[in-house]
Amino acid sequence: MHPALVMAMDLLVGAITLFSAVLFVIGILSYKRTKARKVLFITVGFGLFLLKGLVTAIGLYTPLIADFVIPNSAVIPFDILLALDLGILVILYLALFKK
Repeated sequence: MHPALVMAMDLLVGAITLFSAVLFVIGILSYKRTKARKVLFITVGFGLFLLKGLVTAIGLYTPLIADFVIPNSAVIPFDILLALDLGILVILYLALFKK
């Protein structure tokens, strides 16, 4: 794989993981303030995206689990899957926290 593509994927995984962490913290703070079940469920979703991002980041640098964590699909490239994850996070954020 081209080094520039590898670097772009690393940055995208990092951005998604960081964005998930920020949204997870915002969700926790919002739930503490409102006690709304909808906020709790979305916060759990953000937490799952955070967990996925951490596992993916570890998988990028641990060859033993890389094949298990990083999909090697010719149908949908990994960078497209990461971009979709980022889009899903943005849509969830906008649906829940924007008025």
